Amino acid sequence: MTSRKSDNPSRLIVGCGYLGQRVARRWIQSGSTVFATTRSAANADILSSENILPIIGDVTAAEGSPEILSDLPEVDTILWAVGFDRNANASYHDVHVTGLLHILEQIPNTPRVIFISSTGVWGNETADDVDESTPASPTR
Repeated sequence: MTSRKSDNPSRLIVGCGYLGQRVARRWIQSGSTVFATTRSAANADILSSENILPIIGDVTAAEGSPEILSDLPEVDTILWAVGFDRNANASYHDVHVTGLLHILEQIPNTPRVIFISSTGVWGNETADDVDESTPASPTR
């Protein structure tokens, strides 16, 4: 495991897509070491080109599976920014509950976990802004 350094915070982004990559860039600019999970070697290459340290694996992989995320670095912050992949064979619960538990079990003493999610649960089909006063009309 990688040890924490208070003068150089280490961060792990689980789900380093559209928003995760933007957060990673900001953290890197501020001097953080940023790791990110991805399920593919092609995406790992993209992350590496952004100075993000890729970790290939799947948060929903079962123990003993070659896709399981293991030997995760000890970090100061975990950003959970996982989107739901309709093409994967995993339920929302498998991804966002079981997957998050897999990560937290491997890095149990992380002082900060940040969870971000989609506004898609509001069911707002227009391009209108969504905030805490927007009525929820979920379609999924």
